[in-house]
Amino acid sequence: MPSLALSIPISEALLQCRHCMYFLIQAMEKYVRSKIFTIIDANNTYFRERNRSHSLENALEFFVEIISIDAHIRKQVKEQLDRYVLDGIKYSLLHNDLRYPFYGERFHSYSSLEVTREDSEILLQRLNFLKRFLQDIERFR
Repeated sequence: MPSLALSIPISEALLQCRHCMYFLIQAMEKYVRSKIFTIIDANNTYFRERNRSHSLENALEFFVEIISIDAHIRKQVKEQLDRYVLDGIKYSLLHNDLRYPFYGERFHSYSSLEVTREDSEILLQRLNFLKRFLQDIERFR
């Protein structure tokens, strides 16, 4: 695995990992939304409003709703997404934790999530899993 450039201070390198992960989560959400609009009519006001949030979980929830009228298929797709693609990660929480420090009232101090290059690489894998999963679903529709 290539090492981080030595000319970048470690704090700057970690900051870059945070940005990378933040943008990967956004890419996941935007990819799901692009797939949604291949299924529904983008000119329909209801669908545009329903698809307006900036949450990966909301986008996937909407995708599952429109993928089939069969409740069993929707349930199966949701379970597979949660288990094999998202790996149980709450992306909306991760998204916020990457952006904002957490204030702990008990100690009157701020803390922030520490991430590494490996974390970014794992998230990139998740993005690629998501793309393949949605492409496979599209093939079977």
